Amino acid sequence: GTMEGGVGEGGQLFGETRRRPSFYAHLKNFWDISETSNLELGATYLVGSKDADRRFEVNALGLDATLVHYVTPTNKLKWQSELYLQDRDEAFTIAQDGTRTNFHDKPWGLYSLVDYRLSPRFGIGGRLDYVEPDDTSPAILARHADTAWSSYLTYYQSEFSRWRLQLRHTNFARGGDDNTVFLQGTVAIGVHKHQLQ
Repeated sequence: GTMEGGVGEGGQLFGETRRRPSFYAHLKNFWDISETSNLELGATYLVGSKDADRRFEVNALGLDATLVHYVTPTNKLKWQSELYLQDRDEAFTIAQDGTRTNFHDKPWGLYSLVDYRLSPRFGIGGRLDYVEPDDTSPAILARHADTAWSSYLTYYQSEFSRWRLQLRHTNFARGGDDNTVFLQGTVAIGVHKHQLQ
């Protein structure tokens, strides 16, 4: 696939120039390990330019894995993880106004979560996030990365809606901590099955 260099209104993917497209590819495969377990593995590659020249200076690789095990027909255990790696040919960029921004040339990040469906209506889970900041210009980093731990309780109201209460503690790379509470509602509307099924 291809996408424009900048993302959204005034946003950016790898750089400020929207005229240089970025390219990506994604592969995935799925295996039934047994009658009660399955595994999905995937890989994503993304290449783009950080400035107006024609070179592709930024490469990114994503690896993902999801393992699902049915303890009983209603109790499901899911372990899902993703790892992202980035490789920059240059560890800095200079904006149009002359401002220089320094980057890690090889930042990486990951998340891993475990989700357990207690019953048809309730599920619990936990998640770990680790992300190295790419921009190192503004201040000296107090830690190597942003690290967050989350736990959540999910209520499945129906096949088409769910509610989730999540608590997250974050340690920021630039120093300081944060505690956050989320309440999320997800509703699916419209046709859910293909007409031929």
